[in-house]
Amino acid sequence: MTCTGMISYSPVAWIGAATDAAAVSHRLHDLYCEAAAIFEQGDFPAALGRFVEICQTQQDTPGVRYAIAVCCARLARPQEAVAMLDAELMQPRPHPGAYRLRQDLAAMMAKTDGSAPLSTSGKGGTISFFAMPKPFKGLIGTIQRNAIRSWLGLSERPEIILLGSEDGVAETAREFGLRHLPQVACNEFGTPLVDAMFHLAQQEATGTLLVYLNADIILGDDFTAALRLAEQQQAFLMIGRRWDSYVWEELDLENPVIRKTLQCSVREAGLLHGASGIDYFAFRKGLYDRIPPFAIGRTAWDNWLVWYAGQRRAVVIDATRATMVIHQDHDYNHTAGGAAGAWTGSEAQRNQQLAGSGIRTIADADYAIEEGRLLPANIASPITDPTPLEQARLKLSQAKDAYAHGLYKEALGLLEHMEINFNVQLPGVEQLRAACTHAIAGASSAPPVTRPVLLQVNTFYDAYLEDLYRQHPQLKGLPFQQQRDAVMSDGFAAIHNFVPGLCGAGYDAQFIIANCPQLQATWLQEHNLEIQPDQNWIHDVLRLQIEQYRPDVLLLSDSYLFDSSFLRSLSYRPSVILGWAGEYIPETVDWSGFDAILSNFYYSLMRAYRYGARATERFAPGFTAWLADETVGQEPIFDVVFVGQWTSLHHHRNNLISALAREAYHNKTFSLGLYISGDPRIMPPEVTALNRGGVFGLAMHRALKGGRIAMNFGLGKEFQEAGNMRIFEVIGSGVFLLHEYMPNIREYFEPGYELETFGDEREMLDKIRYYLAFPDKRQAIARRGQQRCMQDHAMELRITQLDAIIQKYRAQSRSRQLKGQFA
Repeated sequence: MTCTGMISYSPVAWIGAATDAAAVSHRLHDLYCEAAAIFEQGDFPAALGRFVEICQTQQDTPGVRYAIAVCCARLARPQEAVAMLDAELMQPRPHPGAYRLRQDLAAMMAKTDGSAPLSTSGKGGTISFFAMPKPFKGLIGTIQRNAIRSWLGLSERPEIILLGSEDGVAETAREFGLRHLPQVACNEFGTPLVDAMFHLAQQEATGTLLVYLNADIILGDDFTAALRLAEQQQAFLMIGRRWDSYVWEELDLENPVIRKTLQCSVREAGLLHGASGIDYFAFRKGLYDRIPPFAIGRTAWDNWLVWYAGQRRAVVIDATRATMVIHQDHDYNHTAGGAAGAWTGSEAQRNQQLAGSGIRTIADADYAIEEGRLLPANIASPITDPTPLEQARLKLSQAKDAYAHGLYKEALGLLEHMEINFNVQLPGVEQLRAACTHAIAGASSAPPVTRPVLLQVNTFYDAYLEDLYRQHPQLKGLPFQQQRDAVMSDGFAAIHNFVPGLCGAGYDAQFIIANCPQLQATWLQEHNLEIQPDQNWIHDVLRLQIEQYRPDVLLLSDSYLFDSSFLRSLSYRPSVILGWAGEYIPETVDWSGFDAILSNFYYSLMRAYRYGARATERFAPGFTAWLADETVGQEPIFDVVFVGQWTSLHHHRNNLISALAREAYHNKTFSLGLYISGDPRIMPPEVTALNRGGVFGLAMHRALKGGRIAMNFGLGKEFQEAGNMRIFEVIGSGVFLLHEYMPNIREYFEPGYELETFGDEREMLDKIRYYLAFPDKRQAIARRGQQRCMQDHAMELRITQLDAIIQKYRAQSRSRQLKGQFA
């Protein structure tokens, strides 16, 4: 394959954007301009060298990875170009052309011969995947195509080998340019044998690193990163636990944005599988010199492979903490006897006899990969297993989804799986089973199965949305749901996004970003609706959405913009309407039309009745674990960081920020990173000098993780209450928080043990110096705080609390309806 690069792609056009601010030093600016001049002269190797030097000197230089990628493309090195583009797309402000260039390179590489691996990292061996797909029919066909697309979308594209002769395997291999080896020995039942699969793969694969995957497994680049760490061992087996979820449709998982969105969704609503189920085996060719004739897809063979790796003196490595491996749930209709047959049938019994005492699980691993390091498994951080009740609820929720999509057999399979694996009785199971049975039989009287419909409505900062769509112009072309999920995957206000958790709790829930013009325009287009463009478009579109979705429950996270005056304009009224109140309440708000106002601030709950609230409920945001995962590997670059706003409403906070800036700027006592949005003309010069500008979404979380100490302040004497979003965002990410003392702070975290507090400016500066001088104490407090956050302030706990609140007001609504009928 040749790849000379396209004239339309040039790093030169990005020079101004990369160097117009204090983003790079004068030396780097000179290097950049020198590299640009060399590039324009056509000396691409020399230009590449200069851009690499810039990247090594300061990795966060805007656009430098894109510049390296363009040079690599011009030099016919597409794999390196793709890897650099993936790194660029993860930056807070990626180059506008990065996504398009990556698509073009991927399309060009897809035209090459698929018989050889397209990538090695330049370190270690080439990688070959092999899998034994089921027939490409119905939902399982969709699931397997999703998995293959995710493998093809990896930065290090592996050789992919499909084994067997099931329906559609040969055609799929041709469609995607994959290798196909149809001749795999089977037992008398026609089930492929594990020993034949592994022997054929080790004989035919061109890679030195082999990965067996179940054909329903979706991977991301974190998988190959973990494999590169594992291969540092001469003999190794890398395994790990999977995340169970349901995917109903075919997704473009070669697109990194879609892949990232799915991972975030699964982390919210999926469940981590137990340590006994193993869906992938990564090892060096030659590890498995003999394997008993196990039947694939039945029990015990995977556990034997782990045991035998130990017999071969291979290091068994658990990659669970470092990878998000997604298993797309499905039924067992392909197995004689269904799910029970896979575990207890004659083939399963034979597998168990062949395995004998050679049974090991992921829990028996020698080492674990965590935060980019290989650690002894016994000192790695513990993994919290979901309870049987949580797992059963997920299966029931998925079964209801399957029924809603007309997948009645799949729904019955999920119910069967739930009953076999979890000894839990849940309401609605028998009704759903009867509905599926009637539907399969073609009965017109199938009893309806309904899930309460919930609509959560929020607004995001306008500046954030404008910047996000400017950075990722490809978002605008996505369908509404994918576009919305992609926006949500950036983490803005994630601790207030309850929709994924509520979906897992049995709701049909949707999230609306009411002031996002691109999203709302897409929704209108998909529903063939139009509105008159005017200043009230936000209300007009949301009014149409409420009438379209007809939710049972309306949760207005912005209850100021959408107060009772908006509710009175609706032609359809949900049975329950809840609103959220933060620290600041405008004097003109009207909450008389709400069933209840929610807040974690006592001050706001007491004042809510002044504005017409009928009832109030104390309820706090919840930290979602995937936010912490997104900042793993982010090293501190400042001693102290603060992220927030500078406004005329926050005089008290502004004074403390100014004190920090004076100490850092003039006395050089510590380094200070300020990420403040607001008008720089009203900021003191020290603040302006140290301010790097406002950051939002995942960029904000990375900025917080980039400090050894993160600061949080109160609003002054008139509002002496802790509990804003920042306290959870900082501590949940594992960062030491120095918080201005508030009387209620112990309701959330213990001062001196899980966070630290200060009373005035002098104590603030003294404690910064102290905890910078004693990093062990600082880090111990941060660890304990994060553990408390994950335990007592986790999103899962908040979903349970929110569900109870919703059910309380739904019951009141039903009671009012009954009283009205019999009045």
